[in-house]
Amino acid sequence: MFRRLVCNQKGGVIVLFALSLITLCAFAGMALDVGNFYVHHARLQNAVDAACLAGAAVLPDTDKATAAAEDYLQRNLTQNQDKLNPAPNSLQIAFENSNNRIDVTYTDFFPAYFLKVIPKFYGTNITVSAAAQAVQNGVGGAFGWTVFNGSKTTQLNMNGSTWNIDGSIHSNQNLNINGSHISVTGMAESVGTTSVSSSGSNSVGSQASGAKSLDMPDYYAQIKSEAVTAKTTNTIWNNGSNINVDGNVYVNGTSTFNGNTYTGTGAILAEGNITFNGNNVQTSANGQVCFYSESGDIRINGNGYTIDGILYAPHGRVIINGTNDTINGRIIANSVAINGSNLNVNGQDPVTSLPTDGTNSGHAQLVE
Repeated sequence: MFRRLVCNQKGGVIVLFALSLITLCAFAGMALDVGNFYVHHARLQNAVDAACLAGAAVLPDTDKATAAAEDYLQRNLTQNQDKLNPAPNSLQIAFENSNNRIDVTYTDFFPAYFLKVIPKFYGTNITVSAAAQAVQNGVGGAFGWTVFNGSKTTQLNMNGSTWNIDGSIHSNQNLNINGSHISVTGMAESVGTTSVSSSGSNSVGSQASGAKSLDMPDYYAQIKSEAVTAKTTNTIWNNGSNINVDGNVYVNGTSTFNGNTYTGTGAILAEGNITFNGNNVQTSANGQVCFYSESGDIRINGNGYTIDGILYAPHGRVIINGTNDTINGRIIANSVAINGSNLNVNGQDPVTSLPTDGTNSGHAQLVE
């Protein structure tokens, strides 16, 4: 009997060895497939980063950005001997912040080697995904927004009616949308709380509270030093005059605009207040003017006003008192006060009338 027990133990050792070998192979397979996962993910992330930067470089043209992102993704995957996954929704491209930001997400898969022996848990393929976000942010984060309220003590209240904001809004304090028929195509966000009244058919693309506070850029010294034209205090721009702003203009005082047209691209920098009276302030095709009050307010009086340009008061207020006014550009100020109705602010064009802020070069930049 003793001999039979010994023989049985020898058989048990063989069983234990076989089981141990399977366990070792499983661990080896897991290590190989996990390592393979990290290699594929690194390649995929690099390809998605390149695609995202390529798309951001041609924003805000979303068609060109989509084509550029797809092209760079394909080229980088081919270079790494990978193939573009043709499955639906494997590549997702979205745009935010007045089409100044592109989000690219790509999902792919590669075959498992050892782990596929346990299909109940792992299957025969391993899924890997990568995501990246980039911005075309040439003149500072504040200018990625159509309406920017930079004050940390004064909240942004939108209490009028029939306002159409094509783009996104940011407030460094609270943001309250209490009026009626207010439409915001992008995001409405604030560092404090964002409140959107449900009455009056208000419409907001998305809203967020507790956002990160954004600094207000200031280009005073650079624009003043680069100004090609200087004017004296209390400058009045007469009706119908055609003003060449191919370069920056510096005004040592206040400015009053009574209806003008502009050619070129640049900034009109005034030390004090800027006031708009009359009807229209428009630029020629492909031009852009930044109306820049360094220490004062920008005030729009009158109805049916159209301004092609940026309203920029980093230390003051932008005040709009009329009705049926249109701003083809952006409103960037320490605080914003709008009293009236039928306001349209179209913030689709990139800002080309200001220099970079020294923290970026004006090119595309990865943000996540």
